Amino acid sequence: MLQVIWHYNVKEGKYNDFKNWILEIQDKWSQIQSPGWKYLGTYCTVLNMGILDWQDRYEIENMAAFDTLREYENEEYTKIMKEFYSFVDYNYYTKIEVIRDVATIKILEGT
Repeated sequence: MLQVIWHYNVKEGKYNDFKNWILEIQDKWSQIQSPGWKYLGTYCTVLNMGILDWQDRYEIENMAAFDTLREYENEEYTKIMKEFYSFVDYNYYTKIEVIRDVATIKILEGT
């Protein structure tokens, strides 16, 4: 399994609105994910101890899940993504990481 972590900031003055919105939609969001994607939750840094304040975490079986996501069509999913994008502060970069448990990684010879 892999984890996908999307780091981002929310527009200034919108943190409480965003938090309340996430709490309102997260059960539905979990149910309408693209095949191969599992929503693990939305997290916020504590005392600004992070480069970006917010992150969403997902679990995927493999990298092919990105192809499935690209082709995924669901009206509710699209509606929620548009609402999500209205909160993101694009004056800051966003960052996506794909990570794997250390027990499952393969180290290439010489690295």
